[in-house]
Amino acid sequence: MSQSLPDRAPISGPPGELSGLLLLDKPSGPTSFSLVREVRRIAGQRAVGHLGTLDPLATGLLGALLGPATRLADQLMGLDKTYLARVVVGLATSTDDVTGQVWRNWTGPWPSEAQARAALSSFLGPSSQRPPAYSAIKRGGQVAHRAARAGRPLELMARPVVAHRLDFLSWEPPEIVFRAQVSSGYYIRSLARDLGESLGLGGGALKELRREVIGPFVLTPGQAMPQDRAELADRLLSPRAALMGWPEVILTEDETRLVRQGQPVSLRSPWPPSQVELSQVESSQFESNQFKSNQGQLTQGQPRASEPDQGPRGEPRVPAPVWEVKIIDSQGQLVGLGQIITPGLGSGEPRGPFLRPSRVLRAPLGVE
Repeated sequence: MSQSLPDRAPISGPPGELSGLLLLDKPSGPTSFSLVREVRRIAGQRAVGHLGTLDPLATGLLGALLGPATRLADQLMGLDKTYLARVVVGLATSTDDVTGQVWRNWTGPWPSEAQARAALSSFLGPSSQRPPAYSAIKRGGQVAHRAARAGRPLELMARPVVAHRLDFLSWEPPEIVFRAQVSSGYYIRSLARDLGESLGLGGGALKELRREVIGPFVLTPGQAMPQDRAELADRLLSPRAALMGWPEVILTEDETRLVRQGQPVSLRSPWPPSQVELSQVESSQFESNQFKSNQGQLTQGQPRASEPDQGPRGEPRVPAPVWEVKIIDSQGQLVGLGQIITPGLGSGEPRGPFLRPSRVLRAPLGVE
């Protein structure tokens, strides 16, 4: 008996192809890629991607993009993530977790809880982090973990990362438990290693890791691997919903036609028939996207702006505030992504706020 798909994740692209975001609770053991392959098998289609992998040891939230929605990976890969971690300090291994070859094991006295708290707090905020030798980072065409397994570990350069929040939960030597909200590209294994070293214990190794949050998406019960295609389709979030937290510009048919041709669309204030709607998100996520709403008007939070320059007649150019938005047609379908620009003095741009498409999707990706 056939089952129709819900409105929030309709079929798009080739007949029968699923498009959207599937949230999974990864168990410990399998690789993230093995779960992606399983989703591909259940869906019966090859176009399946992810929002960032988890090590085999780790558990928790894994996002899989299906069908045309895989084209949104660039917008979703950079989301902040939150982890619950258990670290064994004083244990140094080849992989910076407990699965690796043990290099050192501390046998001396342990620091106090106050010292452990202070050490964790010292990593809060921006920092420069050296990735683990066993990672997917490429250098000179070589993948780090493959080179390390071959006995030729790469010299990996430190990278800028940010720990937005580090909550100390417990200290039972030699194990520290904490929750971390971090930027994309942050390695908790590296934090485990550096945390143990900062305590003077020669290193640290990650014992347990559970990803609880990816951007606005939260780990909840019922996110195991779907049993069949019907369950998978029922659980899909539409591409429009996958961009949760992005303000929306809803266009008329005529405006949508112009945008699909790559042309800018002038907006009026108040803006009927176009209107700007903000997704319902928590205040922290809302603020991180730097948007504010005021009775349908898009007002300036801290929008991105170009550097001051000169206008066409040599007059000072005032930076033009820019807001990144998702573009929705009158049927509720995702058309693409764009920028709302409020031209500054001497900018040479059209007068009044306008929408400039930055990425137009050739076929609508879905209806929420």
